[in-house]
Amino acid sequence: MSEPIERVSYVFKADDGPDATFEVHRMQLVEQVDAPFELLLELVTTDLDTATDELLGAACSLEIIRADRMRPVYGIIDRVDYLGYTEDQLMVNVRVVPAFALLAQQVNSRIFQDMSVLDIVKAVVEPELGVYGRTFDPGSSSRGTEPRDYCVQYRESNLDFVARLLEEEGISWHFVHDEGKAHEVLSLTFENTEYQDIANVDGSATVPIVRTGADTYDREALGGLDYRRLSTSTATMHMDFDWKQPSAPLFSEAAGQDERSRTRRVYRHDLRRFIADDGVDRATEHKGGLTLAGKLGHGTGNVITFQPCTTFEVERHDRADLEVKWAITRVEHRGVCPDVLLGMADNRVSSAPRYVNTFSCVPVAAPVRPVRQRPKPRAYGPETATVVGPAGEEIHVDEHGRIKVQFHWEEEPKKDDTSSCWIRVRQNWAGAGWGFQFIPRIGMEVVVEFLAGNPDRPMVNGCVYNGENAYPYAMPGDKTKSGIKTNSVSGEGSNEIRFEDAGGSEELWMHAQKDMNSVVENNQTLSVGADRSMSIGANLTDAITKNKTITVGGNHKEDITGNMDLSVTKNQTITVTQNVTEQIMGKRDQKIAKTSKVMVVLAADEIVGLKKSVKVGGLYSEQVGASRSITAVGAMSFTAGLSGKFQCAKNITVKARKNLALEGDVDIAMKSGKKMTLTAGDDFGLKGAKKGMIDMTDSLTLKCGDAMLIMKKDGTITLKGKDITIKGSGKINVKATGELTLKGSKIAEN
Repeated sequence: MSEPIERVSYVFKADDGPDATFEVHRMQLVEQVDAPFELLLELVTTDLDTATDELLGAACSLEIIRADRMRPVYGIIDRVDYLGYTEDQLMVNVRVVPAFALLAQQVNSRIFQDMSVLDIVKAVVEPELGVYGRTFDPGSSSRGTEPRDYCVQYRESNLDFVARLLEEEGISWHFVHDEGKAHEVLSLTFENTEYQDIANVDGSATVPIVRTGADTYDREALGGLDYRRLSTSTATMHMDFDWKQPSAPLFSEAAGQDERSRTRRVYRHDLRRFIADDGVDRATEHKGGLTLAGKLGHGTGNVITFQPCTTFEVERHDRADLEVKWAITRVEHRGVCPDVLLGMADNRVSSAPRYVNTFSCVPVAAPVRPVRQRPKPRAYGPETATVVGPAGEEIHVDEHGRIKVQFHWEEEPKKDDTSSCWIRVRQNWAGAGWGFQFIPRIGMEVVVEFLAGNPDRPMVNGCVYNGENAYPYAMPGDKTKSGIKTNSVSGEGSNEIRFEDAGGSEELWMHAQKDMNSVVENNQTLSVGADRSMSIGANLTDAITKNKTITVGGNHKEDITGNMDLSVTKNQTITVTQNVTEQIMGKRDQKIAKTSKVMVVLAADEIVGLKKSVKVGGLYSEQVGASRSITAVGAMSFTAGLSGKFQCAKNITVKARKNLALEGDVDIAMKSGKKMTLTAGDDFGLKGAKKGMIDMTDSLTLKCGDAMLIMKKDGTITLKGKDITIKGSGKINVKATGELTLKGSKIAEN
């Protein structure tokens, strides 16, 4: 007959506690996956003067011993209950937890950027555990290695923050009590294949079921293993929104049905963690956590090496299908040693079990995934932050118009372009290439809200003034003013639109620090009720593709200090209802490429102070409806390069106050349709350099006083006068074809 297993004993040690020997009266240890363990010990000591308060914060160990096998439990004492004396013993209760559990007492708000979950966990856990001489084992999982662009711990304990991140990644954690390191090690696992087998007293991982008298059996055994089936969700669906691809919602699904082909799906949304997310894996892990409780084993036993994330096999079960490998998820260890209490020897029951446990387990084929039980902290309502960026810049923005901010709650602010992730800025309108665009600048205090309250998803919702950034218009004196005033980048000045709403002084004021451009695709109407004044420091250019109409109800005055050029490609029409006055202080040049026509309905006066010259390249024609008078105070000259002609329908009078000369370089011809009279107030002469001739058709009469010479067309010549003298320096011949009559009162010859 085989020997029963040996009884369990306990050894407690406090490494840096009081110098006293403690014995374990009672022990209760609760361990489970994804939670800190808790060890409650009722200790007794005969050192009555022990300062039990010194146990608080001490590193300690509990050894659970059966024969030559020992299972250690390491931790930190975080609670001490002084119970007083019993007989000659001092009694004290202590609670032992892993050093990791003490991270629940540290609450922080901070930002992690471009770090994976494993890197974040390491950054949070390692320095804190190092204070207690503890270590961290991230395991060999590839999960949690994808960098997150932005991850916030917000008013959250270090413990909850780390545990939540691991839940999001589907990574389980537990504690390995490493005898070689003499402390508990926080260990991460993702695959059940990473679990270690338990070791029974015979070295195997097999545990038999012994319904009664398990402590008398030759191996550690189970008092029973109950199996529970539970209806759970069978599928998960995740939907996320990617603002970079807003028209393509991100769906991730892990499908599944129960044995009756029924689907019970959990739909979650807005869980996206980083820019490149593994949505399908997350949905699968979420489903794994929900379905884990669907096949659950519960039992009792006395295997001291049972602990979370270890495996064992069952034998001698009523159901052969349950004689499989199981993974332990939770264990509650209980132990009692009544014999350590002095004065109670008569009441000892030496045959009573000194150790027993209850446990929960799942088939090892079911991946152990953490249930998402730690809620993500929410930041409901707005808060403010300061816009930040690299040194020397005034505006720091990416291609999406996002900015970076420094939150006021961060304990160690960097106040540079690494202070936060790129944060989108809310605009009043945001269309496809149209809408509002105002980028908050470095140093501004902005209002930040978080989408769905998620601190990992900030959005800038506006700006506020503060003690350093004052209003552009002094308060309260300018309280009636409203407007938009910008600030020139890398310079001095601003652009501004300002509204004054004070009664009787209403004003809309605009200021452009440099250029102002306005584009109107169709019509523009400007209506000014009173005056309009425009002052231009340099040039004004108007380009009008079609027509321009200006209507002036009163006067129109333009003063031009320099030159004025007017160019009309086609026609120009100027209509003046009354008078036009032009005053030109210098010269006037007018060039007309084709014809020119001036029509004056009534009279026209032209006054030239000095000279006037008219040059016509071709024909020059004037038509006067009535009379025309030309008066020259000085000389007047008419010159024609070819022929010249003066023609009047009636009379022409040519009169000179002094001399009148008609001169032709070749001939002069004068012709009258009827009479022609040449009258001289004094002498009258006709002179020719060569021949002379007077040719009349009927008769010619030359008369001077009483003397007269009459010549008729029949050849009759009559010379009449008082005394007639014919004198020749040479010969005088008198010859008649007919008769020659000489008659006188006296005729003398020589």
